Amino acid sequence: MHDQSDSAQQTYTDPLTTWLTRLRLGDPITQGPLALVPVFADGAPNSLKYRTLADAIARGEVTVTELPTAQVPNLGLTNTGSLPVLIIDGDEVVGGNQNRVVNTSLLVPAKSTFDLPVTCVEQGRWQGVWPAFDAGEVVPTGLRGQKIEQVARSYAAMRRPVANQAAVWDEVALGLHKVGSHSRTGAMRDAYIKRQEDLAQAEERFRSPADGAVGTVALFGGRAACADVFDQPGTLGAYYPRLVRSYMLEALSASAASPALDSAQELLRGPLKAERTPFRSPGLGEDVRIRGNGVVGAALVCDRVVVHTALFRHWRDGTEGPGIRRLSHRSPHYPWDF
Repeated sequence: MHDQSDSAQQTYTDPLTTWLTRLRLGDPITQGPLALVPVFADGAPNSLKYRTLADAIARGEVTVTELPTAQVPNLGLTNTGSLPVLIIDGDEVVGGNQNRVVNTSLLVPAKSTFDLPVTCVEQGRWQGVWPAFDAGEVVPTGLRGQKIEQVARSYAAMRRPVANQAAVWDEVALGLHKVGSHSRTGAMRDAYIKRQEDLAQAEERFRSPADGAVGTVALFGGRAACADVFDQPGTLGAYYPRLVRSYMLEALSASAASPALDSAQELLRGPLKAERTPFRSPGLGEDVRIRGNGVVGAALVCDRVVVHTALFRHWRDGTEGPGIRRLSHRSPHYPWDF
């Protein structure tokens, strides 16, 4: 793992700056408390060849399993395919001894075995259901936004993308409570099952992204809360139904309001004046952490292509915006202070 340096900042910040300045917003679509604004990239953006995790698993090119000596924060991934595999921050994998969420966006090299950094999102189970994991949901915005900050601190302290397990369990429990779901094993997945009718309606309303869109900004109660932007339209299309469900599950507790497009623009432009710190990704490329100017987030940059950018609204006065909440307690098992 290399240390940060001026040369690293120059190499990996410039592609992100260039990319962000090329993004523009389309027309919003709304349903109740949720509005989605498509994001387009002017010009012909560079892109990489890879498969998404769900596609690679369906093709039989990727298997995700417990390690020989099973442990909560790591899984084993084998990619037998000829292309790298994209796994985004918030990707859930279901099965094994307990369901997990991936801690950061990654490009797993082709023809490789890989230790996948994860966090548990099913506190009350530690026994095998089936040996291999399948692709699950994208976890809700509240959990992703909180985990983005946790992983940034872990990178700074240990150069590894580790989340605070106790805080993640707190967030899962809060999410289950908000939707009125009782889960025997404390599984985040049960919140999606409880509100499946609402989420199905959202999928129908936000059926597909606009032609050529590479990302979307989600507004809860009229204000921008988060954004996911990819290097190419096909990746957005592959993730779009699960992203819609994750956004709507979080938005259910908000009130309906007209979408404020200026807040969406501010979220996309916020990183341009924020602190951006690159760390070597466990996979291919660099994991650029973003904080300041009202935004927290991360961008996966590989071969000067910004593969995935995840942004979350954050207020500088110390209060938390949608998806960024204070921890109810801190785990003694983690040496850094959140």
